[in-house]
Amino acid sequence: MASKTSFLRWVSPGLFGCIVICFFLPFMNISCSGKTFIQLTGIELITGKDTEEQHYTGSFPIAVAFGAAAAGIAVGFLKGRAGAAASGVLALVGIGALAWFRYLVDKSLTAKGGSAFGIEYLFGYWASFLLFIAAAAFNVGRFVAGRKAAPPTSTTE
Repeated sequence: MASKTSFLRWVSPGLFGCIVICFFLPFMNISCSGKTFIQLTGIELITGKDTEEQHYTGSFPIAVAFGAAAAGIAVGFLKGRAGAAASGVLALVGIGALAWFRYLVDKSLTAKGGSAFGIEYLFGYWASFLLFIAAAAFNVGRFVAGRKAAPPTSTTE
């Protein structure tokens, strides 16, 4: 039977691995007047996509989030507080990048007459966002649990 420590060693890389898988799922729908115009996966948001009507360029914030998830797989195997801190930072970078992406898309939509266009964030986006939050919480917990207890102070003189 595996020990609790050996199981916990796989949690952080597993979360980041699941995040990477989410980038292959649908991230968003772009619609016009209620009709879905195009559906994009996270990978298509990174690399760009050409359709008959439009060319979509890659998104830097989504590339940053994907890079943070990919790096988190490797960094998640590091032991101790340094590994937990690095994984936690990568999770926070991923959260920030996905929030930044959403801000840029919503701002662009508003500037182009948002009433005709619609953006729907799909399962891949929300699952990766929630998994980044879970990875951040798990690694902050690892970091805090890794602190050594302060040496006892003497109250007698």
